[in-house]
Amino acid sequence: TISRSEIIIRGSDDRENWFPYEFKWKPGDVEKKPGFTAPHQPRLDWKMWFAALRNYEINPWLIPFMADFCKALYSDSIVGNNPFPNSSPKYLQGVVYDYRFKDSEIRYRDNSWLTRKLLSPYTTTLQLPLAIGQLALALLSELEYSESKQLLGGSNPGSFDRG
Repeated sequence: TISRSEIIIRGSDDRENWFPYEFKWKPGDVEKKPGFTAPHQPRLDWKMWFAALRNYEINPWLIPFMADFCKALYSDSIVGNNPFPNSSPKYLQGVVYDYRFKDSEIRYRDNSWLTRKLLSPYTTTLQLPLAIGQLALALLSELEYSESKQLLGGSNPGSFDRG
């Protein structure tokens, strides 16, 4: 893969300074050598990679995961770097970056493996604790999408297929 879009979950206490959560098997820090996982592909990392190919309304698991993750319901074994080790941040956001490998000459010169470019926000800024309305909107969006697929007998290229 030459280019890879990745969702980065980041937290903030003031909506000005954002700090990324780094997962052990996902691209993040451009100076960190990518891990070798074959033939094993960590499931969460794989799901987040594919989620970046569509919008979050098609992936309603992500917002509840983000809220639960920050409440420390998930094991520290999946996180390489927790920027909020003592408490949850006040705000969360998912953003999408485009990652690309550097060629070997530049990699050795700059001591970095990847380049990354911020593409867009993936989620709106979520305030923790997650409001019931924010969670309900994500779940209703998935329900509408699932029902449209069921009623139409497959993928709907119209209003519900927003990816």
